Amino acid sequence: ALVRLLWQAYWRTYLSPERRRLQGWPTLEPLLGDRAGFFYYLVALAGIPLTQAHHRRLGIPAAVTASTVQQARVESVPYYSGAHNGRFGVDFPQLEWLSHYTRERYFRLGRLEFWLEPNQACPARVYRHRATGQVVALAPDGMMFADDGAVYADPSERRPGSGWTASFQADQDAWCGNVITPFGQGTRWRPRLAKAVWQEVLRPGDLCLTLHIPNGGGLTPAACRDSILRALDFFPRHFPDSLPRGLVSISWLFNNQLRQALPADTNIVHFLNQFYSVPRPSGRWDGLWFLFLRKGAPDFDAWPRDTTPQRQILDFLRQHPRWRESAMFLLWEDMLHYGEKVYLQDWPYPELGAAGTT
Repeated sequence: ALVRLLWQAYWRTYLSPERRRLQGWPTLEPLLGDRAGFFYYLVALAGIPLTQAHHRRLGIPAAVTASTVQQARVESVPYYSGAHNGRFGVDFPQLEWLSHYTRERYFRLGRLEFWLEPNQACPARVYRHRATGQVVALAPDGMMFADDGAVYADPSERRPGSGWTASFQADQDAWCGNVITPFGQGTRWRPRLAKAVWQEVLRPGDLCLTLHIPNGGGLTPAACRDSILRALDFFPRHFPDSLPRGLVSISWLFNNQLRQALPADTNIVHFLNQFYSVPRPSGRWDGLWFLFLRKGAPDFDAWPRDTTPQRQILDFLRQHPRWRESAMFLLWEDMLHYGEKVYLQDWPYPELGAAGTT
């Protein structure tokens, strides 16, 4: 019966033409006890030959393939172990993510992973000044902001009569909308960007590299810069007809609260500062699972405090009982300058005019 279930899990994860969420699968603990996680680990491993064959068809170097399959072999295990008292295995929800490696243009290049796909992560529309190269993001029409410039998934978190709704218009000569600062805050500031002066460089649906940060290993500036420079070489070399507009992503690592919760010289804050953060609808505790492997509101007595970021963020949440995930982008031309905080160093740009301009 286990073999038949294993085949069904394998088929549903990797071969089914219908991409459905894996929900309601048995944990198998009544049958396998402490070894229950082994079952879905076998399903994870079974995807590795499919990933290898997919990469061979695409002409991907063997070294890139060997690095990419570590997500199934090694990197998915700590998520299970951290949530199950150190036991070995893989949780079945991880399989849905692992299926991407077997069929998508999805590769690990050093510390980071990159998925060549249409931009589904960053909701903003992005513009570059034709003369100075400065970049600004405008909020999509109808996005609802709270007073603090964040976007909350639960409308009840917005106090009645507070906040505002973004408005975006485009005509023959210009774009006009609410500015999102590179620090990830929406504003009421609505400049008019003349098309003769500004160029639209990113919008939802554009081909991009979705950035994924695998579990394990420090986010050192050198390792992250190395990965991004590899991506600049790798994708034009292997997919010359599918050049991306830049990097996009959604993660707790792009939450602007990290600048308050952690010291400025930490690797996490350095990483955050290299991107243009963009707010997105967020639940009260979104993103904490990846840091603590626990769901729901923080339990300050029971949640792990094993690492410095865990301790510092829990201390922050005692005083600020709200967390969030955010989106980000880093445009293709700016990836070469990773490490220079290209979007933060000169903000606000005089090219936008005075705040409040309509």
